[in-house]
Amino acid sequence: MNNTIIVLDFGSQYTQLIARRLREQGVYTEILPFNVKVDEIKAKKPKGIILSGGPASVYAPDAYFCDEGVFKLKLPILGICYGMQTMAMQLGGLTETSDHREFGYASVLMENATALLPLQTPNGYTVQFEQVNFSYDADKVTLKNIDFSVPQNSFTAIIGTSGSGKTTLLNLLLRFWDVDSGKITLGGADIRHMEQDQLMKYCSVVFQDNFLFSCSIAENIAYGIENVTEEAIINAAKQARIHDFIMTLPEQYQTKVGERGQLLSGGQKQRISIARAFLQNRPILLLDEPTAFSDAKNEADLMRAFHALMQNKTVIMVAHRLSSITQADQIIYLENGKIIAQGNHQALLQTNAAYQTLWAEYQQAKSWTIH
Repeated sequence: MNNTIIVLDFGSQYTQLIARRLREQGVYTEILPFNVKVDEIKAKKPKGIILSGGPASVYAPDAYFCDEGVFKLKLPILGICYGMQTMAMQLGGLTETSDHREFGYASVLMENATALLPLQTPNGYTVQFEQVNFSYDADKVTLKNIDFSVPQNSFTAIIGTSGSGKTTLLNLLLRFWDVDSGKITLGGADIRHMEQDQLMKYCSVVFQDNFLFSCSIAENIAYGIENVTEEAIINAAKQARIHDFIMTLPEQYQTKVGERGQLLSGGQKQRISIARAFLQNRPILLLDEPTAFSDAKNEADLMRAFHALMQNKTVIMVAHRLSSITQADQIIYLENGKIIAQGNHQALLQTNAAYQTLWAEYQQAKSWTIH
């Protein structure tokens, strides 16, 4: 199948970069001069054409344009900077000067697959962060050179001080934001080439601040899941250890939880989110500070629920309490947006001074009492 893309060069400094990025995606790309004859383009049977930028103005006396036959080929055409302006001019439109200039990165979301740019489908559920860099603003780096793999059906814990970038890792995996550079893959598929709805079908999420809808407990547990039976909802609640509490309520599973679940405690809301995750039964489980609202007794009970939920899933848990991660297959220790240690609990205790200190402080804090 011929998937050729033609780039018509109007003298841009980044024409080669455009072609390189396309080639990195497995798309055969050729660069041709802007004034190439349309018959030569037709002979190559391209699937699309890109008009590059250039240093000139379309209003200049010596402005240059491509063969107008290009626009009669019934091919998708992308104009970049000058290329967009010349396309507008040649098709009868206008361009106007602006009172300010815009430069830099822009994110483009592909909502629908095409023959040329198909959406990717994961082959398995291994999650890979490859040299990921990300910033919320230009003045401060949030994550730098993050590189690690979460094998399918394994348990990875993310630890670090507040502001070290732990929750940001989950947000990037869910595509609430996209990486600045590097990539994140799921089963070998770059998540930027997956529809977000498609991505979310693979992931269950339990956040520290769990959002509930202003409807019944049953509806919250079953939210986003079709054709759910009452029996399945109750079974999920039992697995999340919230069923007994629900049965004490006047309307039981039909009890309204109020706006954002305000009629429930933080721990109760969390357990309803856990019940939803049991019901979803998706292959990837993301947990953000899942025991944040628990005392020691409830934490142990919650962890038993989580261990049942984690079976046969790829799990990433952001954790503050070290007691919840000693059985993790690997621990990623973040500091100032960088990985400073990586390994399982025993290996880090033996080899990493920063983790040894963190563990010692945690053990000491456990013995504290307030008089």
